[in-house]
Amino acid sequence: MMSLEAVRSLIGKPVKDAYGRYVGYVIGMYIDALGQLKAIGVDEGKGSFSEYNSDRILIDNESLIILPNWKIDVDKLKKEKQQTELRTKALEELHNSGEIPRYVYEDLRKQYEDDLKKLQSAYNSLIESLQKRIVELDQQKENLEKFLGRIKVQNKTGEIDERTYKVMSDYILSILEKNYLEKRDIETILNSFSSPSESEEMKNLIEQELPTQ
Repeated sequence: MMSLEAVRSLIGKPVKDAYGRYVGYVIGMYIDALGQLKAIGVDEGKGSFSEYNSDRILIDNESLIILPNWKIDVDKLKKEKQQTELRTKALEELHNSGEIPRYVYEDLRKQYEDDLKKLQSAYNSLIESLQKRIVELDQQKENLEKFLGRIKVQNKTGEIDERTYKVMSDYILSILEKNYLEKRDIETILNSFSSPSESEEMKNLIEQELPTQ
């Protein structure tokens, strides 16, 4: 559990995401009736305010880090998938060994089929959101490279001195590298979903109903 004192010490300080990009500044926190941290408020500049739940917050070397939404969704889906697999297997084993009545089996089977349909919807939404994020990162890459190109031209013509150019170009290249790391992580996840073993596993778990006996 995250220490509230640790978070209090970070109020007013900058916040970064998991890839080292600046998000904004911590301006407050929300604590529940049990004294547990529930969320923090972040000033993201230009009048923009966001609230981040505790499951998206990490403290590393006295720095506050915000995890991306898609990472939380991926972890949640994996846990739900594993849980559904275990329950489905246990149900079939209990039914086959005659340890539960037929009507109990049918009732639970229907419940798990409904769970699988919800899991399928969450899975499809996750794929769509990950693909959308890649498009956003590609667009940012294009914008940054265009901006860097203009800076290079002005450096070449002497409008921007070498020292200033290096500072600006290094910062832009740093952002490009951080965006690339996020895109690589997302592509790895998408590839794992489409790999032969994973796709077959997801097909059995999500797309197929439990067998009727």
